[in-house]
Amino acid sequence: RNSMDKMRLRDALLDFFFPCGECLSCGSMAKVRNGLCEKCREKLRPAPAGGRPGFGWIDALRCVYAYDGPARELIRKMKFRGEYDLPVRLFAREMARLYAEAGWKAEIVVCAPTSRKTLRRRGYNQAEKLARRTAKELKLPFVQDALKKKRGVRSQVGLNAQQRIENMQGAVLPGKHAGAVEGKSVLLIDDVLTTGSTAEACAKALREAGAKELYLLTAARRDPHAHLSAPIED
Repeated sequence: RNSMDKMRLRDALLDFFFPCGECLSCGSMAKVRNGLCEKCREKLRPAPAGGRPGFGWIDALRCVYAYDGPARELIRKMKFRGEYDLPVRLFAREMARLYAEAGWKAEIVVCAPTSRKTLRRRGYNQAEKLARRTAKELKLPFVQDALKKKRGVRSQVGLNAQQRIENMQGAVLPGKHAGAVEGKSVLLIDDVLTTGSTAEACAKALREAGAKELYLLTAARRDPHAHLSAPIED
């Protein structure tokens, strides 16, 4: 509880001394709260349901927003531009709310890994930022490096749906702290669900490490019914 109280006090101080004057999505200065103006907040849509089956390694999954409009812009800022503080705060609160509504009973939180190359270039893993914050919201322990990405795996950016699925087969392995998931109910967190290939690769590795139950939670989801034959650029 002390950790959560300190985090919320930090947020309040940051908002007071360094207020976000413009909307992170449209740039408006009107009625901005937690990085979004009122109009952009109204454009946030719940994530679509259904789509490609095959999440056999995962017991249940939930996604907060549809990956379009302001949600897409926030994730792009968080993922590619280093502007992650406010988006992480917004997404994590909604992810914690969705978790509570689902009635899940996870014991630990882990995140989808990124490659060493991406980590060196970007300096952080946005899924880890989300997972750490959500874990604090839920008062659950976060396990770092429960998973790792196999060396030489191609980036998913620019691949179409089928290429993404093929690219991620066997691409995720148990990490150096994978032992922490053995016999536990695990909450896996990532930023966006597209084809589900990354989530399935992570889930398979977690099951191999002994995870008992496995829940997937993401900030956003692409339309599972959309035609994804073209390259996906983000």
